[in-house]
Amino acid sequence: MNASANQYQSDILSGKDTQFSKRNQEICDLVIGLDLGTSCTKVVVQSPFRHKKWSQAIPLNENYREPYLIPTQLFYDAESGVTDIVDFSGAKRFQNLKLRFIDKPNQSVCTLKDGHVACIRDFSVAFIANILFKTREWIFENCSDKFRQFKLIWHLNMGIPSSNFRKQYFALYKAIALAGWNQSTSSKDITLQDASLCYEAGSQNGNDSIHPELVNIIPEVTAEVVNYARSESRNSGLHVIVDIGASTLDVAGFELYERSGKDNYSLIETQVRRLGAYRCHLARIREMKRLILQEYALDEEFSDPSYRVHQTLEEYLPQIELDTISERDFTFRKLVRVCIGKVIKLLHNESDPLAKAWETGLSIFLCGGGQYVDLYQSVLRDIEADWQRYNSKMRFRVTRLDQRPSNFHGEGAEFHRLAVAYGLSFPKDEFGDIWPKPKKRKIIRMEKDFNIYEKNYIRKEDM
Repeated sequence: MNASANQYQSDILSGKDTQFSKRNQEICDLVIGLDLGTSCTKVVVQSPFRHKKWSQAIPLNENYREPYLIPTQLFYDAESGVTDIVDFSGAKRFQNLKLRFIDKPNQSVCTLKDGHVACIRDFSVAFIANILFKTREWIFENCSDKFRQFKLIWHLNMGIPSSNFRKQYFALYKAIALAGWNQSTSSKDITLQDASLCYEAGSQNGNDSIHPELVNIIPEVTAEVVNYARSESRNSGLHVIVDIGASTLDVAGFELYERSGKDNYSLIETQVRRLGAYRCHLARIREMKRLILQEYALDEEFSDPSYRVHQTLEEYLPQIELDTISERDFTFRKLVRVCIGKVIKLLHNESDPLAKAWETGLSIFLCGGGQYVDLYQSVLRDIEADWQRYNSKMRFRVTRLDQRPSNFHGEGAEFHRLAVAYGLSFPKDEFGDIWPKPKKRKIIRMEKDFNIYEKNYIRKEDM
């Protein structure tokens, strides 16, 4: 096939296609890593066995400043059910898609003109379908020189929060991922009605563009550390990961070890709370408003009729000395401390008390889009200081998972925000075995019990 024919062939391909040409015989694997985030979704595609393991962040956001961060929201026509990830005429917007899916996937959202009652699960499938359609479309438009001569073997890895590391959630996530793929290869518009049909059909819909066994659900924290596990700096044993997203704080204790030449991950303790960086931002604003209002409320002279009118507006503003304000008093910070501290306490006292890390230093990975917010860093410092009051040998070795790999491409991309998607772009075999947390091991401990976090717990009635 000559160059002009190849150009013509590339021009007529769309996102519903899965091959440059059905006549190609030599195979090439392409792995789509789909990080379905609470605020933004990220996609990285990797060619793990060709082109020096080339990987690329896919820019699907029309916002030029943040092209790799796709808002996790769906636009839809309330009558026809047609959907898109970008706004269109007459469309409504469905936001907070991931959190709503986690909470109530079967909750009804709207009734379409044809009578179909669309639920949150339908919106999730349609969102994934739109992402996959546009991802393949981008590959066909921009990577013809790399892949046009190959028969593409597609893989799809989607992340799952550590708190959902249970069999029933894995089945649900895999079902919506597979349905999203199948719908994205349809010649029709991506509608909420078809999303429901694809989900109900499961792997029985006759679509052979991807093998169901190549659709995998990977814990997000495992994807985050896969690059570390493959590096020379890796250490076996107990680790803790603190993943700070926009809405959620995901804390997990896991054991990394090698068996039969493969890495194995055992998730031991997990906590996921809605204490992410954007919620931290909102909590700070609320606290500052409260302090300003409190300052005015205490100043009774404002209500005195004889009060002398100020000459300038600035004189009305309360003079709050910022250096007298401590985030340690903020309720939000206390909740973050409880979340992280609880995982470490359970690991030390119940789940893995004999780990060498308690003597040699506990490795803690700080990662996610909010890892540079100082509140989370200061919480870790305070927790370490508290532990050292009881055990002078206790040390935290806090590191970041933000080193940009040499095979990663994405002009202007902040790698730490794409690290999960990058980790998900590895073939499933690269992860070795991933085990859910084991049953607690009852071990009689002679030394002093560490109940140093009880004073930081906040009861419902204190909120």
